[in-house]
Amino acid sequence: MSEPISYARLKFDASGTPESELHGDVYFTRGQGIAESTYVFLQQNDFPTRWQRAQAQGHWVIAETGFGTSLNFLLTAKAFLQHAGANSSLQFISFEKFPLSPQDFAATVAQWPELQCGDDASAITGIITALIEKYPMPLPGFHRLQLHPRITLDLYLGDVLEGLPEWAQRQGAKVDAWYLDGFAPSKNPDMWQPELYRAIAHTLKANGTMATFTATGAVRRGLTAAGLRVKKVAGFASKREMLVARRQHTEAPANLLHHHGSTQSIHIIGGGIAAACLLTELRDFPGTVVLHNAGDDFANGASGNPQAAVYPPLQAQWNRFSAFYGHAFLYANSFYQQHTELGLQSCGVELQAATTTDRERLQKVAAVPHYPHELVQWHENGLHIPQAGWVAPATTVKQIVASALSYRNKKGLTTEIHHQQSITGLQKKGTQWLLYSANGAYTASQVVLCSGYQGVAVYEQEHENNSTRQDSHNLARVRPVRGQITVVRAKPDHNITHVRCQKGYVLPPLQGRLCTGATFDKTSCSEATTEADNRANLEQLEALLHIHYQQDDIVTARASVRATTPDHLPLVGPALRTATGAHWQGLWLLSGLGSRGFTSAPICAATLAAQILGKPMALSSDLIKALQPSRFARREQKRGGKR
Repeated sequence: MSEPISYARLKFDASGTPESELHGDVYFTRGQGIAESTYVFLQQNDFPTRWQRAQAQGHWVIAETGFGTSLNFLLTAKAFLQHAGANSSLQFISFEKFPLSPQDFAATVAQWPELQCGDDASAITGIITALIEKYPMPLPGFHRLQLHPRITLDLYLGDVLEGLPEWAQRQGAKVDAWYLDGFAPSKNPDMWQPELYRAIAHTLKANGTMATFTATGAVRRGLTAAGLRVKKVAGFASKREMLVARRQHTEAPANLLHHHGSTQSIHIIGGGIAAACLLTELRDFPGTVVLHNAGDDFANGASGNPQAAVYPPLQAQWNRFSAFYGHAFLYANSFYQQHTELGLQSCGVELQAATTTDRERLQKVAAVPHYPHELVQWHENGLHIPQAGWVAPATTVKQIVASALSYRNKKGLTTEIHHQQSITGLQKKGTQWLLYSANGAYTASQVVLCSGYQGVAVYEQEHENNSTRQDSHNLARVRPVRGQITVVRAKPDHNITHVRCQKGYVLPPLQGRLCTGATFDKTSCSEATTEADNRANLEQLEALLHIHYQQDDIVTARASVRATTPDHLPLVGPALRTATGAHWQGLWLLSGLGSRGFTSAPICAATLAAQILGKPMALSSDLIKALQPSRFARREQKRGGKR
């Protein structure tokens, strides 16, 4: 797993040019950063000419080593908005081991007022403002920042040689151009290695290009050995030469948008937070998107509680679980701010220590060096997560759906919403899927199951004779777990300003009521409430607040069934066809979110949408692998079929 992230240590010369104290090298030629970046990376990758001669609609991917001051990104974003087609989009992926601190970053960006001049001044000013506001905390891994409706920044914090090679193998040839930047090979030799060059070559599309400021012989030979056609061109200013390269290969990119266009349809089965987030992440899909909801409104199932806490479950070691939920939480926070009116109510979440054992465990969590102080802090009686909080589920889901529908309607894209539409069966016919319901059958190119444990149980295991069915729980390993929450009248002296968690939880009052819970029952799928669960919730509430509540204080209760997995991580990816790991084409799972759906759904939806559309994904390769529905089948094969 990744090492903890350290900020770069900078010093500035008289012209304001930043220099790394660790590497003893400047981030760009003194006083000429904009001119140098424009010449080396934009012009030598033939931008903006490539955008101007391309079709009006397209998805462009540019990748970079060394995010540094963000100058390359900002110049590229500015040029893209000026010259690319109005219906095109840009995904900029950058790798950075030593990010600037937020203070140094803001100070550096402020030295380029000329970036915010011209006809597009308001757009680039908005991107700069958003980048400063959303500048990621130093958590290892990928951070996805939506900085403009057409521009996404995926910023990887960590060693490029740790993150890029595996990412390259999983993503394939999706990059239009590479900016091979960073400190000079003589100053930072650890980065300039053969595995870096191979990863760059592997990810370039047919006729994709690369440019770098250096012309060092070892770099030229390394790029050539990786399969690129390399040549020297005139360098910037006093630098005599630099390198440019191109990869010529013939495989076609697996991009649903480009290959199938509006003849394709994607059907989403579900009406909760997972389905709503996926609809949003597929908002630019040019074909028809159809959402089938079994309820009479959105968020009727496990997504329908009056309040939902949004925070990362923290462990006393840094592992895939810790990394996934850390990034899921940060992405969810940004997602709700962007796609709902109220966003996340960032009142903070307190994880209380009830016993000495709890206290010792939480202190170990606080001591994990990978968790930034901005994310988690030790307080006298437990951990505080200051940016965490809660959302109102039903309102949140409805606003997300409404925002996605409005966006697609403005673009003239077709979207259908069917309520009270239970899908009772699926069948593969040629390249299409048939969806069966009480109202008839539908034909779909792609199907995504987002409806919890019941949705996963719907899909058909089809063999050559088209007659054998198998309960998909045996493949996906999704299990139902019943949970009940209790809502009580808030007492005048409750004084709850943030979410409090121990064995149970209680949220800040909403309309004079407290939501508390939740029970955890693996033996029942009943949605009927019970007095026994209400009593258990009141006992937990008293332990949290040290205030006595009784049956007369109860306003209402609600039970729902969550979809869980054995390792408590969601299922994101293609649905399994057999227990050997083969999967269906065009059938996808977004399920197993358990009790943390409002934390994990946004990033899971972004990851799955990228897989469906053939775009680079928003998570590192080890986390994508950890979410694959086939992971349980693979583990069982290694154990000789034993669970």
